[in-house]
Amino acid sequence: MHTATTETASRPGVLSRRWFAYEAAHPATSVVIGVVALCAGDPPSREELGLLLGVAVDAYPQLREYARPDSARRRRSVDAMDAPFRVEEQIFEFPVAPGSGQAGLRTALGELAAEPLPDTLWGVWLLHGYEPGEFAVVLRGHHAHFDGLLLSEIVGRVLGGGPAPSRVVRRRTGAAAGRRGGAWATAWREARALVRDRGRAAQPLPPSTRLTGQLQYTWGTVGSDRMREAAAAHRVTCNDVYLAALAGALRAWAPDPAWLAGGRPVRVLVPISLQGKEGGDGHLSKQTTRSWVRLPCHIDDPAQRLAQVTAATARIRTSLHDPHIGALVRALAKLLGRFELDLAYHQRWTTMLASYVPGPAVSPSFAGRTVMAGMPLMFLPSGQYLASALTDFGGRAHLYLVADRVVPDLDALARLWVHQVDLLAAR
Repeated sequence: MHTATTETASRPGVLSRRWFAYEAAHPATSVVIGVVALCAGDPPSREELGLLLGVAVDAYPQLREYARPDSARRRRSVDAMDAPFRVEEQIFEFPVAPGSGQAGLRTALGELAAEPLPDTLWGVWLLHGYEPGEFAVVLRGHHAHFDGLLLSEIVGRVLGGGPAPSRVVRRRTGAAAGRRGGAWATAWREARALVRDRGRAAQPLPPSTRLTGQLQYTWGTVGSDRMREAAAAHRVTCNDVYLAALAGALRAWAPDPAWLAGGRPVRVLVPISLQGKEGGDGHLSKQTTRSWVRLPCHIDDPAQRLAQVTAATARIRTSLHDPHIGALVRALAKLLGRFELDLAYHQRWTTMLASYVPGPAVSPSFAGRTVMAGMPLMFLPSGQYLASALTDFGGRAHLYLVADRVVPDLDALARLWVHQVDLLAAR
């Protein structure tokens, strides 16, 4: 089963008011996403950070603009509105317990998730002291500004290693995309797909679990060669391996032993970046498609799980050739506004988000320091327990997990995912 929906990722001057309305409706939910560069060496000075950020701002001048909706802009003082943009005002430091290691870094990242953004709705935070000779640089931005791919592009521009473009889907544009009849036909097909896929989504935690609104992060890593071995062995894509391994890991990990009772579907939302005529160098513009995939967590055999995932993703790839993809959600968004986001992310419909964020095409450096890894800080929708993202960096495939702090033993889920990849590669 799958359905696919499309929305234009909003940027300064092309704001998606739905995200601000969603934020207002769910004040305990952070709509901030980010990218973390884990680096080796001495922490950079504010002056060094300012020079590097200036590169990004020069490349993307829209980053200088204030990006609050009009109602919020009116509440701010005239002096603040007239103040010139200053790169140094986008740079912050965040405390980490000295000598606390990777556990301290993970804790600090969870606490940073609650830190407010500056008026421009983006900023850079420096974290250091958790390990000798290591530091982290975090670029955070409001989801109305950014998606994961755009954040990767900005970081790549600053660090000198552009993101790998392999997962960007090119859409057809032109006369075919402008036919209204074709859009209605696509909307009808998408509506039928939604109706066919009935059933309340399974959730891995008991229904009595109360969310705290506080976040925790963890990650697991496996060699990119191992991922490719698994994909080649079964003649599938690395993305199929990622999702099938996630299905196996969830099956083994779920704290609620009855979560699959009654045949409830494990329905994950998979964002996919699209590329058409929108945007261009120096412009903050992308489109994203949201597709749902059922993970076969009820199946015991890893190869059979992979076969079912591959069949589902093949249907999605076929649908991406439709120039009107997402016609239904565009119509619903006009009618429902932020409620369309509420429906898409509702716990009854979606089990979790499962994203892919491209890593850099070449190994980058940061002000002469080595960048050891890059990780996304994902958005966790209101009412959701956890979300995942896969990224490639330095010959390693990294699975990153974000979850509400009520979720137990998140590290075990990351370890189980690595084990499931190994199982698929060994067959």
